Amino acid sequence: KKCKEKVAAELKSVEFFATTTDMWSSRTSEPYQSLTVHFIKEDFNLKARCLQAAYFPDDNTGENIAAGLREGLASWDLHEEKHVCITTDNASNMVMAARLNEWTRLQCFGHRLHLAIGKLSCCVCVCAQEKERFTNLQKSV
Repeated sequence: KKCKEKVAAELKSVEFFATTTDMWSSRTSEPYQSLTVHFIKEDFNLKARCLQAAYFPDDNTGENIAAGLREGLASWDLHEEKHVCITTDNASNMVMAARLNEWTRLQCFGHRLHLAIGKLSCCVCVCAQEKERFTNLQKSV
């Protein structure tokens, strides 16, 4: 309770803020929605506070996620008109949630990098296989 009061007091002086969110599952496959707020203090130090990792038993539709995010902000008395943007992965339900809330959405760089590396490693494997086939072809000629 003391921690929440301290964070709530800190957020009262925030002029503008951004958020990040993600959906994830516990080890026992229970669904959760995380919400983190990011802001710059008067001394120009960037701060981030995890506001919730809330149990989310509803279907992971864009509509339900959008409502969960609005409820999360409201529970901390954070007003949407001060919300600059939200960063999410590229899942269609996350894109839809930001669109429904009429929030500016940024794509998560880490997620995009992970996807790019996955595609690159696939290309490297294909190239290695083709090189091996070409080498074997040369040996047979």
